Amino acid sequence: MKTLLTFACALGTTLLVPDAVNAEDGTAVSDLHNSVLHRLFTSGVDLSTGVADTRYPVNLTALKPGDAKFIFLSIGIPRFDMRGSNDTTLDDIILFFEEFRQLYDGPDETLAFAADQREMNKVLESGRIAYSFALEGSHLLGGDISGVDRLHAAGVRMIGIAHWFQNDFFTDPAEPVRPNKEPRYLYDRTVLSEKGRTLIERMIEKKILIDVSHLRAAAFDAVVELNAGRTPLVASHSNARALCDVPRNLEDSQIRAIAKTGGVIGICLHQPLLVGASERATVMDVVDQIDHITQLVGAAHVAIGTDFEGRITTPEGLGFFTDLGKIGDEMKARGYALEERNAILWRNALRLLPSG
Repeated sequence: MKTLLTFACALGTTLLVPDAVNAEDGTAVSDLHNSVLHRLFTSGVDLSTGVADTRYPVNLTALKPGDAKFIFLSIGIPRFDMRGSNDTTLDDIILFFEEFRQLYDGPDETLAFAADQREMNKVLESGRIAYSFALEGSHLLGGDISGVDRLHAAGVRMIGIAHWFQNDFFTDPAEPVRPNKEPRYLYDRTVLSEKGRTLIERMIEKKILIDVSHLRAAAFDAVVELNAGRTPLVASHSNARALCDVPRNLEDSQIRAIAKTGGVIGICLHQPLLVGASERATVMDVVDQIDHITQLVGAAHVAIGTDFEGRITTPEGLGFFTDLGKIGDEMKARGYALEERNAILWRNALRLLPSG
């Protein structure tokens, strides 16, 4: 099947890439998974103050038009502790999205929401940074598929259907029912429930990107089969397991499956996904991941998905959004052409939004 990226070849093409951003020097960046919204949601501070605060990796000083093109602003309400409770509702998140857009979607602001390629074009031509919302984990839907429509209306254009724990959209064949018990982690044997299959269908219908980061083997395979190449699959913040053998990373076969749909893998800056937990990662480890996936499936299927402010340990020297140019510098030193650097660092992310 020919995909958008097959036709585009991704290197130097202007297909579905706004004319205003074609000439670049290899320093601009798009981000497939930026978690700054979690801090803003949980901190209780005024949004404008929270984003302007330069103590944090992601701030309005760091997010400069020209250096940043497009960002998927992702929010998830995680349960990192099995005993942790969650009293955040979908209504809370949707209200937060609405307040964020009211604050930042003006002609004099640095950021502007883009629902599709047409709006992306307008935003970038105006000299601003485009963003869309993403939801990390489908657990806040509570099994209610109608929530997908509400999220789409609020500006969500990508949903990571899994986070760390099972929810109504998954089931464990070894223990399918756990009444009044804590949630179980996702395992390789975890599969999609019937509601999960319906969720995938509704997301495809609404043109919401399916983010397969955090999925494990059986559920990943089920998503690939059910999707059947109808929409590009995205791993917004995942790395190659061949270089760092942890369950959160992707097998080469999974990387190929994503690429076959015309999808994209966003290289994540979380140290344990780059080198494991025992050593400090560097920019060279990040570019090693880019090298591996590029050599495996081509530059058309590689992007950056930082997971900044997502409780991550960043590589040495890559602690702030302003540091991301070092990735392009290392790629240049390794012989990546300008067209390849631009494709990986920002162009490939732009093409993921629907055409409008």
